[in-house]
Parts: sequence; C-alpha cells; structure tokens
Amino acid sequence: MGIDIEAGERRDVSIGGTLQEGDEQADEYSTHSSSTDAGGQYQCFCKEFERQSFCRRLEAEARVEFQWMTFYKELIYHAFFPLSLPLIYWFEGGTNGIINRQYWGSPFAIAQWVLGITFYAMNVLSVLYTTPDIVIVNMLIIMRHMVIATKYGFNSKSDMAEMRQKVLPHQKLADLTLFIAWTNPIPLRVLKRQLLLAAARSNMLICTLSLRLVPGASRNTVQEIMHRLSHEGPDFWRRGRVISRKRKMQSKLHSIHCEYCLKNSFVDRELEDRWVQLCMTQLDADPRCRLPGSCEAFSEGNNEVEGHDNMTGGMDSDVVPSQTEKIMTDQVDLPALLLAAHLLQQSGDLLTKKKFGHQLFKNPMRVWYAAGCVAILHTSIPYIVRGITGVPSVWGGNAWYVHVVNLSSIVISFHAMTSSVSFMIAGIADFRRRYFAARLLNTLLKDGCFGKDTSPVVEAGIFAQEYKSQKPRRKSEYHTAVTVDFGHASSMIGWWCVRVLVLDFGLVFSRRVKYYASYFCVYCGVLMAFLLIALFSSGTRKTSYIMGVVTFDLIVFIGLLALIVFPGGETNSMHLGHGATLVFKKMELATKLKDGRLSYASVKEREEYSFALEVMVTISEALAWDNTITKVTILGFKAGSEVISVLLGFGGAAIGIVAQQMTSYLGRTSQ
Repeated sequence: MGIDIEAGERRDVSIGGTLQEGDEQADEYSTHSSSTDAGGQYQCFCKEFERQSFCRRLEAEARVEFQWMTFYKELIYHAFFPLSLPLIYWFEGGTNGIINRQYWGSPFAIAQWVLGITFYAMNVLSVLYTTPDIVIVNMLIIMRHMVIATKYGFNSKSDMAEMRQKVLPHQKLADLTLFIAWTNPIPLRVLKRQLLLAAARSNMLICTLSLRLVPGASRNTVQEIMHRLSHEGPDFWRRGRVISRKRKMQSKLHSIHCEYCLKNSFVDRELEDRWVQLCMTQLDADPRCRLPGSCEAFSEGNNEVEGHDNMTGGMDSDVVPSQTEKIMTDQVDLPALLLAAHLLQQSGDLLTKKKFGHQLFKNPMRVWYAAGCVAILHTSIPYIVRGITGVPSVWGGNAWYVHVVNLSSIVISFHAMTSSVSFMIAGIADFRRRYFAARLLNTLLKDGCFGKDTSPVVEAGIFAQEYKSQKPRRKSEYHTAVTVDFGHASSMIGWWCVRVLVLDFGLVFSRRVKYYASYFCVYCGVLMAFLLIALFSSGTRKTSYIMGVVTFDLIVFIGLLALIVFPGGETNSMHLGHGATLVFKKMELATKLKDGRLSYASVKEREEYSFALEVMVTISEALAWDNTITKVTILGFKAGSEVISVLLGFGGAAIGIVAQQMTSYLGRTSQ
C-alpha cells in the first residue's frame, strides 16, 4: 500500500494519500546513500509537523464532520444495489469504487449480491402476485442501509477520494469502519492513528508532556506503559544508558529532513509511527525530563516474577502474588502519550470483566455470533406464531411466488438484524469503554501524592483502586500501580493532556453510534404505531405473527438503547468527579502550604509547590468549562433515563396488549 518514490521525484500528496493541487511548493524528496562513515546510511526523518500547511491538512483530516451529500449518495447506492452499479461506476472512480464497497472481489461480495437480488425478488413478487406483510422487513433493511451510509458520511473527503483513486486493502477498510477496532485489545495501528487524530483535533501534535511519578509506582506497570505503542522495546533512550545491538546499528544512521516522507508514509500508516517517534525523541532530548531506564533496567523484576512461577511448580501460572511486584524507588517522568494509550487499553480490560455479557467484546466474532442468534429468533417468531395459530399456514400458501417471497424475507431479515444488532453492541462497547477510561482518570487523580510526602517503601498495590483485593492477583491485573506527583506543575499539565487524548479518542465512532441510536429509536416508534394499527384494523388471530415479531424487536432495541444510553450519564458524573477530586487535591496542597507542613522543603521546592497550586487552579477552571460544554448525550438526553422511561412505557403497553389478546385467543380456542 506504500508509495515508492525515486530520488529527486516531485510529488504533492495530501494527508490521506491523494494528490493535492495548489498546495505549497516543497523541497524534493531524496534518499542518499554513502559509503563514508564506515558504512553509515542516511535515513529520512522529516520536520513536516513544523509546517503550518501540513498541520492544517492534518487538522482537516482529523475533523469529525457529517457529510450529508455523501450520506444520501451511499444510501441510494446500497438501497438500490445492484441497479445502482452504473452510478457507482460513474461517480465513484469506476471499478475502484465498486471493489472498495465490497461489491466485487471480496468474500462479502456474495452476501451483497444475494441481499440485493432477494430484496428485489421480495418486493417485485409482492406487488405482482401477493401482498404479505413485508413492511417490517423493508424497514429493517432500510435501517441497515442507513447505518452503512452513516459510516461513509463520517469519512473525510480525502478518504473518499482515496477510495475513488485506488483499491484499498481489507485492513484499511476495516480501520475506516472501526468496528473490528472496538474490541479488546485495540489493534496497535488503530490505537496510534486515533491518538494522532485526537492530538490534531486538540492542537497537541507535538505531544511532549509528561507526568512525574512518585516513588512506589510499579516497575512492571512503568515497563508496560513505556512499551505500549511498540511491539518492541522502545529505543528512545540515550544519555549514558545501556545500548542494545539494535541501538548500535541505529547509531550509524544519519538523519536528514525531507518534506515528503511523512505525507507519503501516511498512505501505508507509517505517519503514526513517525509521529510517536518524533514526540518521544523531543521528550527524551528535554534535559528537564527524567524518563524511566531502558528495558534492561526492568529485567531484574521480570526475572524474579518468572522465578516465582518456577518455584510454584506451575500450579497456577496465571496468578502472581503482589509481593513479587517491584516498585520504583526514584522519581521519573512518564510520557503523557504513552499513559493515554495505556489507560485506553486498561479500559478495554475492564470492559470485558465488569459487566455481564461483556465477554463478547474480547473477539469480534463473538459479537457477530450473538447478533446472529438474535437474528435467528427474529426470523423464526413469525412462522412459529403462524404455526401455533394455524391461520394463515406457516408459509402463507403453496404457490411458488409465496415461497420465494418468504425465503427472501428470511434472508433479508437475518442479514439486516445481524448487522443492526452488531453495530449497536459495538456502540455499547464504545460508551462503556469511555466510562471506564473516565474512571481510570479519576483513580489516577485520587492516587496522586505530593512528592517527598510519599514513603519510598510504600507498597505499590495500595494505589490500585480499580483492582484492590486481598487475594492473589492475576497477571492481567497487577500492572496497575502508577501514582502522580502533584508537587510538580508538569504532572497536572500532563494529566490534563492524558484526559484530552483519552476523551477525544475515537470521536468519529461515538458520533456514528449516536446516529445509529436515533435510527433505531425511530424504528421502535414506527413499530409501536404499526402494532396499534394492526390491533385495531383486523382480528388478533390474523395479525398475531406481526405482534409477535414487533414485540420481540421492541424488547431487543429498547434493551440495546438502554445499554448505550445509561453509560453516558455515568460518564458525565465521572467527569464531574474529576473536578471534585482535583479541587480536593488543590485544597490539600493549599492547606499544607499554609500550615507550614512543607517547611522541611527547600525554598525552590516550595516555589514549585506554589506554582503547582496555581496550575491546579487553572485546570480546575478548565475542567468546569469543559464539563459544561461537552456532555455525553443520546437523543438529546444527558443521562438517558427519560427517553428509556418513555420507550419502556410505550413498549410495556404494547407488550401488555399483545399478551392480553393472545391470552384471550388461546382461551377461546381451548373451549
């Protein structure tokens, strides 16, 4: 997927990998090799982030906007497929647009063609020969097309242009949908890219902030955080640290600055890697920042943990007593970018543990299986009820066109219901992860201490509020103990940076989920109206199968809407908790300064405490404004309890009417 550019070739490539006209003229891209310096090579490392034109294009790429024209076009393409293929070919880049929409050359293309053919077969035969009740089926498939059109509507203009210009690999298409990414753990490529976009939206492209850790933080946790955005050990450390063989080879590389390397490498997702490297390199070059030691410095703690596992004889290799957890005895700085990535993955770990049924989020296939089970029940209920009542017969007749219509409705209902439920479940995962991320941010504040007030021999486990337990902890749970030093202003600024990155992470997906919730809320309302019309327009016996499927769909979608909406209110409350916790810490520090309990500190240290207090006051005000402006809302409600109450009221009334009618019918037939 990358672009190979010869030395001296001039190209102008936008952020999304598309050709851009009218941009600033830049220097040539060149790659040099030389036999001097004992076989040293030249490596390209660009200062493109310092250019305003590049930053503006990146901010435009990161901006989350809904393109209504794209939404309407994609809705027409998908609703009238395969008759819409000429339109796709003409307006969307020929065969590139057809293949990128997985209408051809993809395993999913067969399902797309089957779905399109059955849709026309069901509706055409219904008009010509029979008039079965296919309103619910058509509504479901329209909802499915609206969900897909919404996905494309939130794509940036450069992404849509890239889809017209070339065939994208399946992994790139999956990254655009973000459905596969919303499982645990988040893929590394998606984690880096979404962090980059969040930083661009927040004007923090050069993210060189850090948090000062007090003694007592877990070495295992610090090591995991420092390795979070890399599958290998980080190679950012210099200044007298142990140099590995890979670092020795890299020391022979000379860096030159190229104006095009970052933009071209964005096409094959290397821009995120270079961005992380740029931030970490500048952070490491800051003499005021004391990063943790290299990965060799942690080998002692890891070896002791492995040795303990060997001594236990393998009785339970997944259990690690807290006594084997080594703690940091010195104050170090932790990059805010890496801590944000760590908290996001930790929120994913909590997502799969804390609620019933959330084990589905460990694997995307589990989501599809669960949605498939719901779809099977949805498609089976009408025919089961028909078989119980006996009128009409199970298939509604014996003519060939009746069988074709019914089989087509089964295929469409199953596929549409599976897609709808799976996307709603992904929305639940997104909102629950946001709640757990907000809770971890609050825990990080609560565990914060004031420099030398913390004993260096304190056990790291006391800071792990989310996993505190007297029993032995598992390996997935002991990487938790990190606490922030509020005695330094940089710690508070770093925490604010982490909060901004975490809360803005994956913003496009949460916006899409809000649209999905609106669609299915309207669907529930139409189902209720359709149910009332069916009750008063004809006999209960003839419409019993309609009432059965409508009642089932109401229960399913009202339940999914409730699971999405309620975490929004919890997240808003946790955001308010950030401000309350910070105010408490501010009062604690102000009291210590006023009462003279920090008299043991030097004049310079007391000045640092005073400046940290001023920063805490400023961040408290920023938190108050941010919590006032940004609220997690669904369908216009902040907590969601009101809209769920309305839906439950109407749904309960409809279910009660259906139950009463079915009971009276069964009573008459038994006599």
